[in-house]
Amino acid sequence: MMGQNQLWDQIDLSTQMAGALNLGDEFVITPVRRPGYCSVGTPVEIMTNHFLLEYNPNAVVVQYDLDFGEGMDRSKMPKKKCWSIVNDLMNQHARGALGGVQCAYDGRANVYAAGELPGGRVLQVTVRTQGRRGEVEVPLTLKMVGQRSLADVQAFLNLTSSNVPLDCFTALDIVLRNMPSVRMTSVGASFFSNENAFQMSGGTELWFGWYQSLRATQSGLTLNVDTSATAFVRPQPVLEYAAHVCRKRSVDDLLHRGIGPREHRILKSELNWLMVSVNHRDNARGRSFKIAGVGRVPANQQMFAQEDGSQMSVADYFAQKYRPLRYPQLPCLQIGSRGKNNWLPMECCEIVGGQKLTKLQDVHTSDIIRQTCQKPYARNAAIYDLHEKTKGLCSGYTDNFGIRFTGKAVKVTGHVLQSPTLAYANGNEQPRGGAWNLIKKRFKTGASLSVWSVVCLVGRDVMPDRQLQDYIMQQINMFTASGIAVNNQRPPLIYHEDNVRQAGSSIARTMQIANETARNNAQGTAPEFMLVVKAQKESFEYQQIKVCSDTQLGVACQCVTVRIAGRPNASCLANIALQVNAKLGGVNSIVDRGLPCLDAPTIIFGADVNHPGAMNTSKPSVAAVTASMDRDMSAFAGTCRVQSHRKEIIQDLEEMCTELFRQFYERNRVKPQRIIFYRDGVGENQYAAVAAKEITAIKRACAKLEPGYNPPITFVIVQKRHHTRLFAHNERDQDRSGNIQPGLLVDTGVCHPHGYDFFLCSHGGIQGTSKPTYYYVLTDENGYDPNEFITLTYQMCYMYTACTRSVSAVPPAFYAHLMAFRGAFYIHDMENTETTSTSNGSSGGDERHEVNWSAHFNAPHPNVTQRMYFV
Repeated sequence: MMGQNQLWDQIDLSTQMAGALNLGDEFVITPVRRPGYCSVGTPVEIMTNHFLLEYNPNAVVVQYDLDFGEGMDRSKMPKKKCWSIVNDLMNQHARGALGGVQCAYDGRANVYAAGELPGGRVLQVTVRTQGRRGEVEVPLTLKMVGQRSLADVQAFLNLTSSNVPLDCFTALDIVLRNMPSVRMTSVGASFFSNENAFQMSGGTELWFGWYQSLRATQSGLTLNVDTSATAFVRPQPVLEYAAHVCRKRSVDDLLHRGIGPREHRILKSELNWLMVSVNHRDNARGRSFKIAGVGRVPANQQMFAQEDGSQMSVADYFAQKYRPLRYPQLPCLQIGSRGKNNWLPMECCEIVGGQKLTKLQDVHTSDIIRQTCQKPYARNAAIYDLHEKTKGLCSGYTDNFGIRFTGKAVKVTGHVLQSPTLAYANGNEQPRGGAWNLIKKRFKTGASLSVWSVVCLVGRDVMPDRQLQDYIMQQINMFTASGIAVNNQRPPLIYHEDNVRQAGSSIARTMQIANETARNNAQGTAPEFMLVVKAQKESFEYQQIKVCSDTQLGVACQCVTVRIAGRPNASCLANIALQVNAKLGGVNSIVDRGLPCLDAPTIIFGADVNHPGAMNTSKPSVAAVTASMDRDMSAFAGTCRVQSHRKEIIQDLEEMCTELFRQFYERNRVKPQRIIFYRDGVGENQYAAVAAKEITAIKRACAKLEPGYNPPITFVIVQKRHHTRLFAHNERDQDRSGNIQPGLLVDTGVCHPHGYDFFLCSHGGIQGTSKPTYYYVLTDENGYDPNEFITLTYQMCYMYTACTRSVSAVPPAFYAHLMAFRGAFYIHDMENTETTSTSNGSSGGDERHEVNWSAHFNAPHPNVTQRMYFV
């Protein structure tokens, strides 16, 4: 039988080594009680955007299931229609069948009443409401589901019960959302109005509103209120919006240039699932239809079967029955479900207002940032105004359910932690305000650069040879000054425009030529790096470049925009050197005197899952896991996999961890004795399920490596998508931007009453209002002291390799996020072919079948997986 070290060197993933862990068992999450509160750092007074609510523990909310009667499936009915019917119920039967009892509605199946309704457990009532062809009567049935006592809330908040009264919290949240839902347009947990909407480019507009959520905290029951804004599609003719999204000046320009494969993909992506009304039939006005697809042929070629079985084009049908089409050369819209052959010309459709834009372009993001960026004092004032607006909508109404607004924001005491001292090869650096610079600093361990090349994707008219060579020499000088040993100062320079004429227009082919040239110049030595000069910061070129370098060539690749290469400055050159040194295996800096909690060999993981866009129903998600490879947390390796569409639990985590455990052992010749796992991107309702499955997978990976190998695990959720905001109460406790200081830790007042969680703002404010990151420790088998573990988490934020600023989230999770995002590039774009997953349905008669996405995923090249190619 092989020895233990041999087993680690030659891991058998097949399974024979189960160890002491029963691989059929699933880890049981035992809630971790807070081991103590932070006692290090400087105490500061902090105001929050959590507003206290008073509640009557004797109050009871009664939940009813709502049934719309035969032939009306509430799950398929538009949410607006459901609300309309329930509003008619409230208006017509408030004093009659409902007996004056106040009710709240969740928009689908549940009605919550402030007491029992007349008629016992079942109430049947008929409501008159507006149907497609006038007023109709709808029979409604309300069946009692149960009673939600606020005494359960009191017991949970007072720590006399550990049972989370989820049903009760859900009921109260719906009650608090009811009046805003009636008056405003709701999107998720936010409410918007088109009053004072900002007109953005591309046929869209920005609506402003607020976010609110009921929270159980150490201070009691609170309402978390925050400013919110989101983009909506403007009400307009579909043709106008089509021209906008295809970036044409007008409809005529769209027609003149034609609908090619690129335009068809854009229209399909931007129009699918939008609701439209029609303008060719007076009796259809007021009705809306959902776009299910975009035809591949123009209206004068889009055929459908008539009642007698004969075929007719959509253009001919409209010319006979309504009016000749103005644009018969444009494709039609498929209406309803993809299985039905219902087609409407674009010119006959108009976009219905109040629809959220599901896919933001760069120009939209820029507009939103400019319009919503607020200094902390302005945001805090706006939050108070929004709370007063919510209070005005709900007060009196919520009193019936035992809830009352106090108007008081929660005030807490936070602690500002000391920033770490960073060690470089020629001295130390003390960050201030979460930032530092590299002036006269040499990397702790400089990488070596011998075989490399330069590719220029812009023409010589934009970047002449001499200007490009001048930039390369400046960059080499910065590399050398920073500690990177550049052994070849004359890399081959390849212009893409030369290869367009000689070898086709593929960017990948130009990169291959550059790589081969560098290899030949080095007598067959494998290239290790490529510098690519390109036109814009974000473009489709970037995806092509990274797919080629990461999966085909196996070289580290650094992109530089022509704006920086044309006018390089010391700051930009130094930032590029930071990234290149990390990608080549160097160490930029470490924390002087070491990080806490690492007295034994410890591996720190980060994990995240990247999901496709909201409207994509087939493309797989990409899971990524990164892991530390040294004691200083300066070197990380990673691996990524495709998995089921929008599946949050990492399905191949066992194999991914096994791979990274092996790399750790190969580098250090020692097994990790402790594991810390930072998991990004998990919603609150998934905490327990994700942790149980993923901790089980980690333990299985350990058991496969060696019998009885079961190092303790600390599993932490990392969350950026929350709405808690923190404001310094005193001006002296603010940073230069007016924000809270980097290193601010809050673990009282607005945290979980039972759990082990904290808010940590690890970065300095630049613009707008700083958002702290939320950390929730789900299991802590290592039993770390909270002061030391929080300090570890904070100090690691200064170890991010791509900049000289502390980052907002712990780097292992940050790296996993970057890798998962990059991994989405490696999936072949099946939307451009006739082969797509059956879950996408059928559109326009396309021939479709199931796709094995793993076969269409280009895994990273082995040459790059053990280095930080993803930064």
